[in-house]
Amino acid sequence: MKENYIAKINSMGKIGYSVAKICQVIVTIAMVCCIVGSVLLALVPRDGVMVTTSHTATIEMDMTHSIMPRLVAIDPEADGSFELDGIKYDKFDITGTLGRQTAFAQSTPYTYSLKNMMWVTLVAAGMCLLLVAVTKKVAALFMLFRDCETPFTSEIADSFRKLAISFVPVMVVGWIMEAVTEWVTTGVLDIVIGIDLTVVLLVVVVLMLGEIFRYGTMLQQESDETL
Repeated sequence: MKENYIAKINSMGKIGYSVAKICQVIVTIAMVCCIVGSVLLALVPRDGVMVTTSHTATIEMDMTHSIMPRLVAIDPEADGSFELDGIKYDKFDITGTLGRQTAFAQSTPYTYSLKNMMWVTLVAAGMCLLLVAVTKKVAALFMLFRDCETPFTSEIADSFRKLAISFVPVMVVGWIMEAVTEWVTTGVLDIVIGIDLTVVLLVVVVLMLGEIFRYGTMLQQESDETL
C-alpha cells in the first residue's frame, strides 16, 4: 500500500518536473527576446522615432444635491487642472444637462523617444531572469518528489520555503516595471507599491505547505526512532 502511494507521488513529481522545465525554457526565450529588443532599441537614434501620447478622462457629476456645487465646480473659463495617477489633465470641455455636469478632460500631449523603451525591456529582462530562478526552484522541488522514497524530508520542506521567498523579488520588480513604463510614456516617475493579494496568498500557502512537510518529517523521524 505504501509503495503505491510513493509511486503516485513519483509520477506526479515526474509530470510537474517536465511542465516546470517547459516553463523554464519559455521564460528563458522571453528573456533573450527582451535583451535582443533592448540592444535593438539602443541602436535607434534618439530622434529617429518619436511617439506622442495623450490621455482623456470623463467626469460626470450629479449637481442636484445641494452639497455638490460647493464641493465640485468646474469652471470652463478658469485655468484649472487636476492630477490622476501622476497625469495632469488641463483641457476641459464642459456640458450640462438636467442637473448633471459632464467634463471631458484631456492631458497635455507628451512626446518621448522610442529609444527610451529600452529601459522597459531591460526591466522586463530582469523580471524574466527572476522567473527563470522561480521555475528552477519549482523544477527542483518536483524532482525531489520524483525521486523520493518518502515525501517527508527536510530537503523538501526547505524547498517549499525557498520557493515562497522567491516570489517576493518578482513582486518588487513588478512595481519597478510599472513605474519605469509610466516614466517613459508620461514623464512621471511614481513608484506605486501595490500588494497583490494573489501573490501574498500564494506565498502563504507555499510556506504553510513547507511547515506541514516539516512537521511530517518530524513525525517520520519519531516513528523511525520508535521502531
